[in-house]
Amino acid sequence: TPQPNSFEIFGFDVILTEEDMKPLLIEVNACPALARDSDVDADVKEALIRDTIALVDPPAIDREALLRICRRRMGKGTGNKIEAETPNQLDADLNEIFMGRVPRQVGEMPMAMGNYERLAAPG
Repeated sequence: TPQPNSFEIFGFDVILTEEDMKPLLIEVNACPALARDSDVDADVKEALIRDTIALVDPPAIDREALLRICRRRMGKGTGNKIEAETPNQLDADLNEIFMGRVPRQVGEMPMAMGNYERLAAPG
């Protein structure tokens, strides 16, 4: 199932040619370092992190409700087997955990794009 808030960050290493400052791709990293070793690193990577969090827009959750619901669903402390729950109960649990906010759905544009640009049409 597609998840609208799933993402990966790739790091692109480039050098600039001496003659005309043309960028040349050296490599692409699937797990780039986010350490900020210089002022340029700090400027670029802090903006990247800020824009990524804004883009993903993780919903606030009620942690106490989450803990209570997880304990109930696991039968913790009751010695009872876990009963199959109805879709209505699952919807009610998620509504309580997410405090009534519906997470972004597949195909729905993020509220904030930061410096990101959509490169492909949805679908």
